[in-house]
Amino acid sequence: MDFLQAIRPECLKVQAVIGSSQELLECIARLAAGQPGLGGLSEEALATALAAREEMGSTGFGDGIAIPHCRLPEVTEFCVGAVTIPNGVEFSALDDKPVHLAVFIIAPDTASNEHIHLLSALSRMLGQPAVVRELLAADTTEALYESMQRHLADREAPEGAQRECNLLTVVTDNTDLVTPVLQALVSLKGVDTVVLDGKQASAHLRRVPMFSSFWSDCGDDTIKVIQAVVPRGLCNEAVRRIGNDVGDLTGHRDLLVTVQELAYCVGSLSK
Repeated sequence: MDFLQAIRPECLKVQAVIGSSQELLECIARLAAGQPGLGGLSEEALATALAAREEMGSTGFGDGIAIPHCRLPEVTEFCVGAVTIPNGVEFSALDDKPVHLAVFIIAPDTASNEHIHLLSALSRMLGQPAVVRELLAADTTEALYESMQRHLADREAPEGAQRECNLLTVVTDNTDLVTPVLQALVSLKGVDTVVLDGKQASAHLRRVPMFSSFWSDCGDDTIKVIQAVVPRGLCNEAVRRIGNDVGDLTGHRDLLVTVQELAYCVGSLSK
């Protein structure tokens, strides 16, 4: 998937005046409605889907940034856009600060891996304060489009850059839990995530000492492994958000969460 092609120039709006989180979602829906690949979905349908995602947990991850997103069965092509809001809007963000930049994604329901990679790439781009300042300073949609294209294309970590991170692993044989776990992880900045499933996950687990003795009896087709490289300071928050989205972790018998400290971390899992 080409992330750059997903950015639609028609889905950008600068210096918007927005009075509420609902108004922001309605603005996004207006921008996106009629775009190719969205199955002719109406503004109302898009706004409803975006609002439903927010009810699961705010996509405002702090520092004035939000990434509203939704996945719909009618959608066949990714649609990415952005709205800048100079005066800010309340969006129940993690740090309770107003949102000044909303970058949104409308995605196909069947493209989980591509969706997670795109969310990760956008989160990493928006985790750079200088990039955010440049996007907010754009006074035309053309300038905003050029900035997003340039910085998203340059999303790889700098050569030799080492990060202090933990490896968070979620193992489950309940496919219904995969989406909420992924949504919890990508709502945090700087998190790189990859999903292993089916025989690929089974083969991986059987090579891990802590799993190898008992995983051989499980059906290959049901196994899902989600691995995320999480900045050390956000690891507790990542586990908390997973629990919020899937329920009390201690009560699950179909999901296991582990955290390992990484002595060395460089590069990225996103493609």
